[in-house]
Amino acid sequence: MFDLNGSEFQSQSTLIFNNGEAGKVENVSISVEKKDAAAADNAPEYKVIFTDDSKASINMGIYYPTKNEMYDDAKNESLAKLNVGRVLSIAKAVLGNDYVFPAVATAKEAVDTLMNLTAKNCEGKKVNVFATYGSVAKPKSYLGIYKNFDFIEAFGANPSRLRVTKKGNQYDDMMERVLEDAPTTNNAEQQPTKQSWI
Repeated sequence: MFDLNGSEFQSQSTLIFNNGEAGKVENVSISVEKKDAAAADNAPEYKVIFTDDSKASINMGIYYPTKNEMYDDAKNESLAKLNVGRVLSIAKAVLGNDYVFPAVATAKEAVDTLMNLTAKNCEGKKVNVFATYGSVAKPKSYLGIYKNFDFIEAFGANPSRLRVTKKGNQYDDMMERVLEDAPTTNNAEQQPTKQSWI
């Protein structure tokens, strides 16, 4: 018996978001998944999933801001605001810049509120995103949404804020995938030495 809907008859090719090309990607669908009880402890609280026209996806993990004991209170607050700002950018791309968000008391509450609003309102909405291979300081093997600022906007935004960061420093965007060099070996060790049997 043949199950013509079975996985053995499905395409075996892997879809790659934006064909692996870094840069601005337009007309992207967005959805949100909340961490469930079966997820690993270190899994993000939320995943924001971006799907292009070819149905290839990448996701962005959203974690709750946590206090780092190595930093003072001012630095921890600054990092929490950066995290919340990224999540707010996602929500504004879906809800619009004029949306009036409710008051929140903590960074955790801000993340929950913004992700819930995004999840409830993202169906049928399209966004533009800026995908990179990380930055000069932190290159990545996989294409993703790694920027902290100007990485998402509503589809059709004019003028667009999404562009390459090139300032000649560690924060510059990596627009090409960084491949590891092949291991080098000493050719003398690989090739057997010719011996003379005179």
